[in-house]
Amino acid sequence: MKNPLTLFPQRLRTHTMGPFRALAELENEMDRWISGSIGGSPMRWSEETEKSDFAPACNFKETNKDYIVQFDIPGVKKGDVKIEIENNRLMVSGERSDKKEEKDARHVLTETYYGTFMRSFNLPIAVDENKVDAHYEDGVLTITVPKLHSTKAKEIKIQ
Repeated sequence: MKNPLTLFPQRLRTHTMGPFRALAELENEMDRWISGSIGGSPMRWSEETEKSDFAPACNFKETNKDYIVQFDIPGVKKGDVKIEIENNRLMVSGERSDKKEEKDARHVLTETYYGTFMRSFNLPIAVDENKVDAHYEDGVLTITVPKLHSTKAKEIKIQ
């Protein structure tokens, strides 16, 4: 059976602006929850995720060799991001600081979220924690987590 969540591209809902943004974010959160409960996503809900001020857009890809996770976090300094991996659980947290408000200006529209974020993922296959690579360029954080490849099954001869 085809996953019903693939019928409506995620990127169309993620970039909704204006008064319907909150509704689009709720829909995205529900999609992640549903995908996780039917085994379609490695997302693991945690208290830290729910306490976050905002959740940056994230893309999660799997290749034969790696898991690749990308976060859109423009305006976040790489020193304000923390990446941890333990027991096949990838945790990414950070903070986007609010810019100083100008005295002679008033905000007419603000769609940028500031504050802390935390996302965690349970990785279903054993990974090589010592070879994780993180790269930050043009507001996009890319984390590459290599999979550990088990050796082929060994046939045991009966004596």
